[in-house]
Amino acid sequence: MTFLLINAIACFAETDFVYNSYNKRDPFIPLVSENSKGIINTREILSTKISLQAILRSRDKSLAIVNDTVLSVGEKVPGTKIKITKISDDKVIFFYKFNEYEL
Repeated sequence: MTFLLINAIACFAETDFVYNSYNKRDPFIPLVSENSKGIINTREILSTKISLQAILRSRDKSLAIVNDTVLSVGEKVPGTKIKITKISDDKVIFFYKFNEYEL
């Protein structure tokens, strides 16, 4: 049994690993610049399109009332392209045009 295990390890050890970096990002270049702010708290950007009226939370599910409509995570605000990505106790995170916003 030990011979088979050593033999199997020796077979795998002989193969050289070749990393193909074609079309992959450089891991040493940061994804975030020094000027990045992360999630932007911009009530003024979203205030013209949506109105967060309430947050409802239970053990199983979180809901937000936005523009008189009850919505859950993953749903879009009716009439917009704004999608809810997270609902917490005191805020809702929205995704719109490749950015996240919180209300």
